[in-house]
Amino acid sequence: MRNTNLGQGYSVSVNLDLPRIYGFSGMLAYSTSWGEEVTGKSGSDPFSAWQYRQILRSLNTEETGLTLNNTPHRVVANINYSIEYAKRFRSSLSFFYNGYQGNAYSYIYNGDANRDGTRGHELMYIPANYDDFIWASPEDLGAYIQFAEQDPYLKKHKGEYMVRNGAYTPWNSRIDMRFMQEFKVNTGKQVNALQFSVDVINFANLLSSSWGLNQNVVTTSPLVVNGRDDATGKLKVSMAKIGGEFVRHSFQDPTSVTGTWGIQLGLKYLFN
Repeated sequence: MRNTNLGQGYSVSVNLDLPRIYGFSGMLAYSTSWGEEVTGKSGSDPFSAWQYRQILRSLNTEETGLTLNNTPHRVVANINYSIEYAKRFRSSLSFFYNGYQGNAYSYIYNGDANRDGTRGHELMYIPANYDDFIWASPEDLGAYIQFAEQDPYLKKHKGEYMVRNGAYTPWNSRIDMRFMQEFKVNTGKQVNALQFSVDVINFANLLSSSWGLNQNVVTTSPLVVNGRDDATGKLKVSMAKIGGEFVRHSFQDPTSVTGTWGIQLGLKYLFN
């Protein structure tokens, strides 16, 4: 292990605050970030951090790649309406939006492509000619062609090696809503407040089960390495399967309740 001066990055953001007008207020912000590094892989010890670093050639080379937390485009916004009435009550309704250009990921081989004794970290070559590999069967080749043609990154970068963290899931967005009702409470000479709130997480998904579903990657290892042909030096590969079926699509809807809507209630007493 040694230090390196490789790696660089930038981050830019702009923010617009909307002044309070007739009970309305809000903000709108945009940010973009980009960075590259030699290794961003964490580990419980130096060996695991070294072993699972995504590379093209050798784990001991200082190859740069994009950082996992790059966010080429992010938009954050909120709008709020608040009204006081009857000298004792205040009601407010707020909507919050967070949208960004997906999560970064890489396509890697499932197997040991460079025969260095480690697996699951070698960036995949995207074939321009399908005879660049030796396929396990015509069905495997057909399944890969179908997969690659529907994948935004693979379809655009044929004949190239995958750039570490160079692909992104589809645009990720979420709208949250909050309603808050405040009651003023007179306690002697002081005026305290009781607040009741309702937060709706992923509000769009509450309106429709087909809205607000941010998609995830089905697999980052579509090609399984089955060895290398000694005569030609070509990799022997097969197409990945899940549940006995070839992988056909790059992305899928959330597979847990964390991707759907939720409601949380709050009660707060404020002492002045």
